[in-house]
Amino acid sequence: MKKGSAANILSFISGPIISALIGLITIPVTTHLLSVEDFGKLNLFLITQTFIYMFIYLAMDHSFVRFYNESSGSSLLVNTLVIPVIVTIILIGSTIFQLDNISQLLFGTNDYLLVVCLLVSIPFGILERFSQLIIRMEEKGSLFASLIIFSKLIILTLIIIFSLFINLNYILVAIIYLISQFLSATLSLVFTFSHWKRIKMKDINKNEILKFLKFSIPMYPSTLMVWGLNSITVVLLRFFSTYNEVGIYSAATRVTNIINVLQSAVMSFWLPIVYRWEGEKKPHKIFELSAKIIIISTSLCFIFVLMFRDYFIILLSSSYIEAISLLPILLFVPFMSLNSEIVGIGINIKNKTYLNTIFSFITLLILMGLGIFFINELGALGAALINGVAYVLFYLMKLIGSSIVWRNLGSNFFISNLLILITLSTLEYLLNNLISIIFISAVGVVYLIICFITLLRLKTILKGEFK
Repeated sequence: MKKGSAANILSFISGPIISALIGLITIPVTTHLLSVEDFGKLNLFLITQTFIYMFIYLAMDHSFVRFYNESSGSSLLVNTLVIPVIVTIILIGSTIFQLDNISQLLFGTNDYLLVVCLLVSIPFGILERFSQLIIRMEEKGSLFASLIIFSKLIILTLIIIFSLFINLNYILVAIIYLISQFLSATLSLVFTFSHWKRIKMKDINKNEILKFLKFSIPMYPSTLMVWGLNSITVVLLRFFSTYNEVGIYSAATRVTNIINVLQSAVMSFWLPIVYRWEGEKKPHKIFELSAKIIIISTSLCFIFVLMFRDYFIILLSSSYIEAISLLPILLFVPFMSLNSEIVGIGINIKNKTYLNTIFSFITLLILMGLGIFFINELGALGAALINGVAYVLFYLMKLIGSSIVWRNLGSNFFISNLLILITLSTLEYLLNNLISIIFISAVGVVYLIICFITLLRLKTILKGEFK
């Protein structure tokens, strides 16, 4: 398959989409096998694992991608690995004698097996991450997608097989995740072994490491903030509520996180097209109408999920019924995250990416500051409320920021649309009956008509451009 070809690009996109579909199947399987409290502890294990990886990489994985085409393969690999390996040794060495305390802190038990799993997973995580980065940079889309899908399939298959013979708990499921990671890392290593075998200690170069650090360190806070935005509410629930509330909230976010696939798909074509149009000095109206069509389309998806949210219980067991009630609020997290990328595109075009860091930091402060109060009082509902509010504010900051540094794509339209979604979400959360469904359906029909009219307008303008 040719590098850069449409088929190759599609194969890169297919991996996350298919793995998300497998994840969709894994959710009901896991929630039917685990208690709400165990599901909460499993989620704490997974987000702690993600934090550890982000912490030890020091964003050197980003340096690997940035300098891949400018440095020799073996030299780049060894010099971007040095820091993560050193940090891993220090981390394992400093925690090995505190296993009981860390286990008590995270999982409320002195059984330190899960903490051992976390530490054991680090070397596999490093191998898997850098091997898959090599595959990605070599533009082997089909292989990259296959490895992602393989990892998810192993998890689902092992959970089903194990459940036939024993009663699963969160520790056993965490071990299954570890087995999947080991197999995925091993397979990734096999396909990239030609790169790994060329690593030599003599290639370690202080100046090279400093060059890579100079690039990665400014990105490091942003990387940690991404984790914070996605996970801080779960951490706060752990310390200011109960594991049961952690489980309810985690189940609800697992369902809404499926929508993140939509973000990957939209951004895969939105970014390249906008950059090309900007370079070609296309009329402002093309940018405006295109952005509006995407926002209307995502709003239709939002409305669709609201209308049929009660049916999402099939993804969970009856023990998680409370999680479904959080969906109208938590939907704002993935949708505002996606929409902020659309309306905030000018920040990237004008190379004002430091604004993204500032906006993320403000959002994280809101989550942490108000989260403690809301979660202490309302548990999972409080976590959902503050998360929804924080992402709405993040969306507004990016909308206003992009309008100032680049161009206004229709702020009044986007804010009006946001207010409509907030109204529909509130109505569905409070009523959840036939009246709310009819009203939401009517709004959906209006959105379809607006989307069709906007598409016709854009088509007319584009025809004029290509005459």
